[in-house]
Amino acid sequence: MLLSLAKSALRTIPARNFRSLAGLTVFYMHGLVRKHADERVQRLHLTVDEFRATMTALREWVRFVSIEEGLTLLATGAARAPLAVLTSDDGYIDNHDVLMPLTREMGIPLAVFVSTHHIDTGARFPTYLTRCFAYHAPAGAYPLPGLDEPLVIAEDDGARTAASNALGAAVYRLPQEGVRDLCAALVEAIGADRQAELDAAYVSDQPMTWTQVKAMSDAGVEIGAHAHEHAILHRKQARAEIEHQVLTSKTMIEERVGRCRYFAFPVGNIAHIGPDAVDVVGKAGFDAAFSTINGTLAASEDRFLYPRVMLHRDSRVDEFNFPFTALRHDRALPARQAQVKAR
Repeated sequence: MLLSLAKSALRTIPARNFRSLAGLTVFYMHGLVRKHADERVQRLHLTVDEFRATMTALREWVRFVSIEEGLTLLATGAARAPLAVLTSDDGYIDNHDVLMPLTREMGIPLAVFVSTHHIDTGARFPTYLTRCFAYHAPAGAYPLPGLDEPLVIAEDDGARTAASNALGAAVYRLPQEGVRDLCAALVEAIGADRQAELDAAYVSDQPMTWTQVKAMSDAGVEIGAHAHEHAILHRKQARAEIEHQVLTSKTMIEERVGRCRYFAFPVGNIAHIGPDAVDVVGKAGFDAAFSTINGTLAASEDRFLYPRVMLHRDSRVDEFNFPFTALRHDRALPARQAQVKAR
Protein backbone atom coordinates (compact mmCIF):
# COMPACT_ATOMS: atom_id res chain seq x y z
CA MET A 1 0.00 0.00 0.00
CA LEU A 2 2.74 2.45 1.01
CA LEU A 3 4.70 1.62 -2.14
CA SER A 4 1.64 2.33 -4.30
CA LEU A 5 1.11 5.66 -2.58
CA ALA A 6 4.77 6.59 -3.05
CA LYS A 7 4.61 5.75 -6.73
CA SER A 8 1.44 7.77 -7.16
CA ALA A 9 3.13 10.74 -5.51
CA LEU A 10 6.16 10.43 -7.77
CA ARG A 11 3.95 10.65 -10.82
CA THR A 12 2.82 14.12 -9.76
CA ILE A 13 6.35 15.54 -9.53
CA PRO A 14 7.48 17.32 -12.72
CA ALA A 15 10.31 15.56 -14.53
CA ARG A 16 12.49 18.68 -14.34
CA ASN A 17 12.73 18.23 -10.55
CA PHE A 18 14.65 14.98 -11.05
CA ARG A 19 17.22 16.40 -13.42
CA SER A 20 19.88 17.02 -10.80
CA LEU A 21 19.61 13.40 -9.69
CA ALA A 22 19.91 11.46 -12.90
CA GLY A 23 23.58 11.90 -13.91
CA LEU A 24 24.85 9.60 -16.67
CA THR A 25 23.32 6.15 -17.15
CA VAL A 26 24.38 3.60 -19.75
CA PHE A 27 21.59 1.31 -20.94
CA TYR A 28 22.18 -1.95 -22.73
CA MET A 29 20.09 -4.29 -24.83
CA HIS A 30 20.76 -7.10 -27.33
CA GLY A 31 18.48 -7.10 -30.33
CA LEU A 32 15.12 -6.29 -31.90
CA VAL A 33 12.45 -8.35 -33.59
CA ARG A 34 9.23 -7.20 -35.18
CA LYS A 35 7.50 -10.21 -33.63
CA HIS A 36 8.80 -13.11 -31.58
CA ALA A 37 8.71 -16.56 -33.14
CA ASP A 38 9.29 -18.04 -29.67
CA GLU A 39 9.85 -15.65 -26.76
CA ARG A 40 11.58 -18.38 -24.75
CA VAL A 41 14.38 -18.70 -27.28
CA GLN A 42 14.39 -15.01 -28.29
CA ARG A 43 14.10 -13.65 -24.77
CA LEU A 44 17.05 -11.29 -25.25
CA HIS A 45 15.22 -9.46 -28.03
CA LEU A 46 12.82 -6.56 -27.57
CA THR A 47 10.11 -6.04 -30.13
CA VAL A 48 10.26 -2.91 -32.25
CA ASP A 49 7.09 -1.61 -30.60
CA GLU A 50 8.50 -2.23 -27.11
CA PHE A 51 11.75 -0.50 -27.99
CA ARG A 52 10.06 2.52 -29.52
CA ALA A 53 7.74 2.91 -26.52
CA THR A 54 10.64 2.51 -24.09
CA MET A 55 12.81 5.07 -25.87
CA THR A 56 9.91 7.51 -26.10
CA ALA A 57 9.33 7.21 -22.35
CA LEU A 58 13.04 7.50 -21.54
CA ARG A 59 13.43 10.66 -23.60
CA GLU A 60 10.93 12.37 -21.31
CA TRP A 61 13.63 12.14 -18.63
CA VAL A 62 17.04 11.99 -20.31
CA ARG A 63 19.05 13.22 -23.28
CA PHE A 64 20.83 10.45 -25.18
CA VAL A 65 24.47 11.05 -26.04
CA SER A 66 27.34 9.00 -27.46
CA ILE A 67 29.76 7.20 -25.15
CA GLU A 68 32.43 9.73 -26.03
CA GLU A 69 30.25 12.75 -25.26
CA GLY A 70 28.92 11.19 -22.08
CA LEU A 71 32.38 10.38 -20.73
CA THR A 72 33.64 13.84 -21.67
CA LEU A 73 30.77 15.52 -19.85
CA LEU A 74 31.36 13.24 -16.88
CA ALA A 75 35.09 14.03 -16.79
CA THR A 76 34.51 17.78 -16.97
CA GLY A 77 31.80 17.76 -14.31
CA ALA A 78 29.17 18.86 -16.81
CA ALA A 79 26.98 15.72 -16.59
CA ARG A 80 24.47 17.32 -14.24
CA ALA A 81 21.44 17.05 -16.48
CA PRO A 82 20.03 13.53 -16.95
CA LEU A 83 22.06 11.89 -19.72
CA ALA A 84 21.96 8.38 -21.13
CA VAL A 85 23.93 6.21 -23.52
CA LEU A 86 22.38 3.36 -25.51
CA THR A 87 24.48 0.24 -26.10
CA SER A 88 23.72 -3.16 -27.61
CA ASP A 89 25.68 -6.36 -26.97
CA ASP A 90 26.75 -9.37 -29.04
CA GLY A 91 26.28 -8.11 -32.62
CA TYR A 92 23.07 -9.64 -33.97
CA ILE A 93 22.05 -9.01 -37.56
CA ASP A 94 18.98 -7.06 -36.48
CA ASN A 95 21.31 -4.45 -34.98
CA HIS A 96 22.20 -3.56 -38.58
CA ASP A 97 18.85 -4.20 -40.22
CA VAL A 98 16.43 -2.86 -37.59
CA LEU A 99 18.10 -1.16 -34.62
CA MET A 100 20.42 1.18 -36.53
CA PRO A 101 17.69 2.64 -38.79
CA LEU A 102 15.34 3.03 -35.82
CA THR A 103 17.87 4.82 -33.61
CA ARG A 104 18.80 7.12 -36.49
CA GLU A 105 15.12 7.93 -37.00
CA MET A 106 14.77 8.73 -33.30
CA GLY A 107 18.04 10.67 -33.11
CA ILE A 108 19.63 8.34 -30.54
CA PRO A 109 23.40 7.66 -30.74
CA LEU A 110 24.26 3.96 -30.60
CA ALA A 111 27.21 1.81 -29.56
CA VAL A 112 27.38 -1.91 -30.39
CA PHE A 113 29.73 -4.36 -28.68
CA VAL A 114 30.51 -7.34 -30.95
CA SER A 115 32.01 -10.77 -30.32
CA THR A 116 34.46 -11.12 -33.19
CA HIS A 117 34.51 -14.92 -33.57
CA HIS A 118 30.79 -14.89 -34.22
CA ILE A 119 31.03 -11.99 -36.67
CA ASP A 120 33.91 -13.73 -38.44
CA THR A 121 32.36 -17.20 -38.73
CA GLY A 122 28.61 -16.72 -38.38
CA ALA A 123 28.62 -19.21 -35.49
CA ARG A 124 25.66 -18.87 -33.14
CA PHE A 125 26.21 -17.78 -29.55
CA PRO A 126 26.46 -20.42 -26.79
CA THR A 127 23.48 -19.06 -24.85
CA TYR A 128 21.32 -19.26 -27.97
CA LEU A 129 22.36 -22.88 -28.56
CA THR A 130 21.45 -23.78 -24.98
CA ARG A 131 17.98 -22.23 -25.31
CA CYS A 132 17.37 -23.93 -28.66
CA PHE A 133 18.31 -27.28 -27.20
CA ALA A 134 16.29 -26.88 -24.02
CA TYR A 135 13.08 -25.90 -25.82
CA HIS A 136 13.36 -28.00 -28.98
CA ALA A 137 15.30 -31.20 -28.25
CA PRO A 138 13.18 -34.37 -27.95
CA ALA A 139 12.33 -35.44 -24.42
CA GLY A 140 14.97 -37.63 -22.87
CA ALA A 141 18.07 -37.75 -20.71
CA TYR A 142 21.25 -36.32 -22.23
CA PRO A 143 24.72 -36.87 -20.79
CA LEU A 144 26.58 -33.67 -21.66
CA PRO A 145 30.10 -32.44 -20.96
CA GLY A 146 30.28 -29.93 -18.14
CA LEU A 147 27.18 -31.25 -16.36
CA ASP A 148 27.46 -33.50 -13.32
CA GLU A 149 24.31 -35.44 -14.23
CA PRO A 150 22.45 -36.15 -17.47
CA LEU A 151 20.20 -33.29 -18.52
CA VAL A 152 16.59 -34.43 -18.30
CA ILE A 153 14.15 -32.84 -20.73
CA ALA A 154 10.43 -33.55 -20.42
CA GLU A 155 7.62 -32.23 -22.57
CA ASP A 156 6.23 -29.76 -20.05
CA ASP A 157 7.38 -26.15 -20.24
CA GLY A 158 8.57 -26.06 -16.65
CA ALA A 159 11.01 -28.90 -17.21
CA ARG A 160 12.30 -27.27 -20.37
CA THR A 161 12.79 -23.97 -18.57
CA ALA A 162 14.74 -25.80 -15.85
CA ALA A 163 16.89 -27.41 -18.54
CA SER A 164 17.51 -24.02 -20.12
CA ASN A 165 18.54 -22.58 -16.77
CA ALA A 166 20.90 -25.49 -16.08
CA LEU A 167 22.59 -25.16 -19.47
CA GLY A 168 22.87 -21.39 -19.13
CA ALA A 169 24.45 -21.76 -15.70
CA ALA A 170 27.00 -24.19 -17.16
CA VAL A 171 27.98 -21.69 -19.86
CA TYR A 172 28.43 -19.02 -17.20
CA ARG A 173 30.72 -21.10 -14.95
CA LEU A 174 32.73 -23.37 -17.29
CA PRO A 175 36.14 -22.42 -18.67
CA GLN A 176 35.92 -21.53 -22.35
CA GLU A 177 37.21 -24.91 -23.51
CA GLY A 178 34.35 -26.51 -21.61
CA VAL A 179 31.85 -24.14 -23.25
CA ARG A 180 33.14 -25.13 -26.69
CA ASP A 181 32.75 -28.83 -25.81
CA LEU A 182 29.24 -28.32 -24.44
CA CYS A 183 28.08 -26.39 -27.52
CA ALA A 184 29.47 -29.05 -29.87
CA ALA A 185 27.71 -31.75 -27.86
CA LEU A 186 24.38 -29.88 -27.98
CA VAL A 187 24.49 -29.59 -31.77
CA GLU A 188 25.49 -33.24 -32.11
CA ALA A 189 22.69 -34.37 -29.79
CA ILE A 190 19.94 -32.41 -31.53
CA GLY A 191 21.38 -33.12 -34.98
CA ALA A 192 23.04 -30.76 -37.45
CA ASP A 193 20.05 -30.73 -39.79
CA ARG A 194 17.62 -29.91 -36.98
CA GLN A 195 19.93 -27.18 -35.69
CA ALA A 196 20.04 -25.67 -39.19
CA GLU A 197 16.22 -25.64 -39.27
CA LEU A 198 16.12 -23.84 -35.93
CA ASP A 199 18.74 -21.34 -37.04
CA ALA A 200 16.62 -20.55 -40.08
CA ALA A 201 13.60 -20.00 -37.82
CA TYR A 202 15.51 -17.73 -35.45
CA VAL A 203 17.22 -15.33 -37.81
CA SER A 204 17.15 -12.78 -34.99
CA ASP A 205 20.03 -14.60 -33.30
CA GLN A 206 22.24 -14.67 -36.40
CA PRO A 207 25.42 -12.58 -36.03
CA MET A 208 26.21 -9.72 -38.37
CA THR A 209 28.92 -9.97 -41.02
CA TRP A 210 32.00 -7.77 -41.08
CA THR A 211 30.49 -5.87 -44.01
CA GLN A 212 27.49 -5.02 -41.86
CA VAL A 213 29.62 -4.08 -38.86
CA LYS A 214 31.71 -1.79 -41.07
CA ALA A 215 28.54 -0.22 -42.50
CA MET A 216 27.35 0.54 -38.98
CA SER A 217 30.70 2.10 -38.12
CA ASP A 218 30.65 4.18 -41.28
CA ALA A 219 27.16 5.39 -40.33
CA GLY A 220 28.46 6.68 -36.99
CA VAL A 221 27.75 3.73 -34.70
CA GLU A 222 30.49 3.15 -32.11
CA ILE A 223 31.84 -0.41 -32.42
CA GLY A 224 33.33 -1.91 -29.28
CA ALA A 225 34.67 -5.32 -28.27
CA HIS A 226 32.69 -8.00 -26.45
CA ALA A 227 35.37 -10.72 -26.24
CA HIS A 228 36.25 -12.95 -29.17
CA GLU A 229 33.88 -15.86 -28.44
CA HIS A 230 31.56 -14.10 -25.99
CA ALA A 231 33.60 -15.87 -23.31
CA ILE A 232 32.58 -15.25 -19.71
CA LEU A 233 35.74 -13.81 -18.15
CA HIS A 234 35.15 -15.17 -14.64
CA ARG A 235 37.67 -16.19 -12.00
CA LYS A 236 38.02 -19.76 -13.29
CA GLN A 237 38.98 -18.60 -16.75
CA ALA A 238 42.72 -18.96 -17.38
CA ARG A 239 44.57 -15.68 -17.82
CA ALA A 240 45.93 -16.83 -21.18
CA GLU A 241 42.36 -17.43 -22.35
CA ILE A 242 41.28 -14.01 -21.08
CA GLU A 243 44.14 -12.34 -22.94
CA HIS A 244 43.22 -14.22 -26.12
CA GLN A 245 39.56 -13.24 -25.84
CA VAL A 246 40.23 -9.57 -25.10
CA LEU A 247 43.17 -8.85 -27.37
CA THR A 248 41.88 -10.83 -30.35
CA SER A 249 38.55 -8.99 -30.28
CA LYS A 250 40.24 -5.59 -30.15
CA THR A 251 42.73 -6.42 -32.89
CA MET A 252 40.13 -7.84 -35.27
CA ILE A 253 37.87 -4.82 -34.91
CA GLU A 254 40.77 -2.44 -35.49
CA GLU A 255 41.87 -4.36 -38.58
CA ARG A 256 38.43 -4.72 -40.16
CA VAL A 257 36.52 -1.67 -38.94
CA GLY A 258 38.80 0.96 -37.43
CA ARG A 259 39.12 2.23 -33.88
CA CYS A 260 38.06 0.10 -30.91
CA ARG A 261 38.05 2.21 -27.76
CA TYR A 262 35.56 0.44 -25.52
CA PHE A 263 34.98 -3.05 -24.12
CA ALA A 264 31.89 -4.67 -22.61
CA PHE A 265 32.23 -7.78 -20.46
CA PRO A 266 29.98 -10.64 -21.65
CA VAL A 267 27.16 -11.18 -19.13
CA GLY A 268 29.21 -8.85 -16.98
CA ASN A 269 27.93 -9.01 -13.42
CA ILE A 270 29.97 -9.71 -10.29
CA ALA A 271 30.11 -13.49 -10.72
CA HIS A 272 31.07 -13.17 -14.39
CA ILE A 273 34.16 -10.97 -14.14
CA GLY A 274 37.39 -11.88 -12.37
CA PRO A 275 40.29 -9.67 -11.29
CA ASP A 276 42.47 -10.95 -14.14
CA ALA A 277 39.82 -9.87 -16.63
CA VAL A 278 39.75 -6.32 -15.24
CA ASP A 279 43.54 -6.21 -15.30
CA VAL A 280 43.82 -7.49 -18.88
CA VAL A 281 41.17 -5.13 -20.19
CA GLY A 282 42.75 -2.21 -18.37
CA LYS A 283 46.13 -2.92 -19.98
CA ALA A 284 44.74 -3.58 -23.49
CA GLY A 285 44.48 0.04 -24.55
CA PHE A 286 40.74 0.60 -24.14
CA ASP A 287 39.50 3.99 -22.99
CA ALA A 288 36.82 2.38 -20.80
CA ALA A 289 35.01 -0.89 -20.16
CA PHE A 290 31.45 -1.65 -19.15
CA SER A 291 29.93 -4.27 -16.87
CA THR A 292 26.28 -5.04 -16.14
CA ILE A 293 26.57 -4.04 -12.49
CA ASN A 294 23.80 -1.52 -11.87
CA GLY A 295 24.54 2.13 -11.15
CA THR A 296 25.29 5.53 -12.66
CA LEU A 297 28.70 6.35 -14.04
CA ALA A 298 29.14 9.27 -11.63
CA ALA A 299 29.23 6.77 -8.75
CA SER A 300 31.85 4.56 -10.39
CA GLU A 301 35.33 4.25 -8.94
CA ASP A 302 36.74 2.32 -11.88
CA ARG A 303 36.51 3.30 -15.55
CA PHE A 304 37.09 -0.34 -16.51
CA LEU A 305 34.05 -1.50 -14.55
CA TYR A 306 31.53 1.16 -15.50
CA PRO A 307 27.96 0.12 -14.62
CA ARG A 308 25.06 -0.35 -17.04
CA VAL A 309 21.31 -0.90 -16.76
CA MET A 310 19.46 -3.43 -18.89
CA LEU A 311 16.45 -2.43 -20.95
CA HIS A 312 13.94 -5.09 -19.96
CA ARG A 313 10.88 -5.84 -22.01
CA ASP A 314 8.67 -4.17 -19.40
CA SER A 315 10.84 -1.06 -18.81
CA ARG A 316 8.23 1.25 -20.30
CA VAL A 317 5.62 0.07 -17.79
CA ASP A 318 7.66 1.68 -15.00
CA GLU A 319 8.79 4.76 -16.90
CA PHE A 320 8.37 7.18 -14.00
CA ASN A 321 11.18 5.34 -12.18
CA PHE A 322 13.69 5.80 -15.01
CA PRO A 323 15.60 8.63 -13.29
CA PHE A 324 16.20 6.27 -10.35
CA THR A 325 16.86 3.03 -12.26
CA ALA A 326 20.61 3.30 -11.83
CA LEU A 327 20.76 5.90 -9.07
CA ARG A 328 19.22 3.62 -6.48
CA HIS A 329 22.17 1.22 -6.86
CA ASP A 330 24.89 3.85 -6.51
CA ARG A 331 25.54 3.43 -2.80
CA ALA A 332 26.52 -0.23 -3.28
CA LEU A 333 28.43 0.27 -6.54
CA PRO A 334 31.98 0.87 -5.20
CA ALA A 335 31.75 -2.18 -2.94
CA ARG A 336 30.51 -4.32 -5.82
CA GLN A 337 33.35 -3.15 -8.05
CA ALA A 338 35.85 -3.89 -5.28
CA GLN A 339 34.36 -7.36 -4.91
CA VAL A 340 35.08 -8.08 -8.59
CA LYS A 341 38.73 -7.06 -8.25
CA ALA A 342 39.44 -8.76 -4.92
CA ARG A 343 42.02 -11.55 -5.16
